[in-house]
Amino acid sequence: MKLASISKETIALGSFALLLIAGATWYFAFKTPNVSSFAECAEAGHEVTASFPRQCRTPDGRTFTEEIGFDDAASVEGVALGKAVNLQEGGFATYEDGLKISIERFTDSRCPKDVQCIWEGELGTNVRLEGGDVEGVLRLVLGVKQNPVGIGFGYRVTLENMTETVATLRVEKSPQE
Repeated sequence: MKLASISKETIALGSFALLLIAGATWYFAFKTPNVSSFAECAEAGHEVTASFPRQCRTPDGRTFTEEIGFDDAASVEGVALGKAVNLQEGGFATYEDGLKISIERFTDSRCPKDVQCIWEGELGTNVRLEGGDVEGVLRLVLGVKQNPVGIGFGYRVTLENMTETVATLRVEKSPQE
């Protein structure tokens, strides 16, 4: 009889220990600190997507979207090669070497907010290069295809960031042409 009572106590103690471990695991796995922004979510180490703009998801299902701020510019003159510029659709930048780039059009095929889509979509722009013996268009895209760099006409144009209204571009001489 004594053997059975020890066995019951051992089972009860073991069950309590398992419940305690399971509860602690659940608490730490799903504990979400007071997160109210993308920055706080990312800093807490939660999942950050590679979308544009980036999104952070908490274990309890909340999603925070990165806010991208720009100083909008319609046109900029005398820009040094290698310096990033922000341009609106239809805007242009003239560089010290005489190159002029202009934004021909923006495209936005991203999934609307609060809609479940099969494909994430992308933001893109056509950039026209003109000046001297240079004339042509490069297509730059942020999204699934991730083609944010265009090389052509002696230049490398990088689409560093983009919203529905502003593109951040960096133009450098291309060593590959």
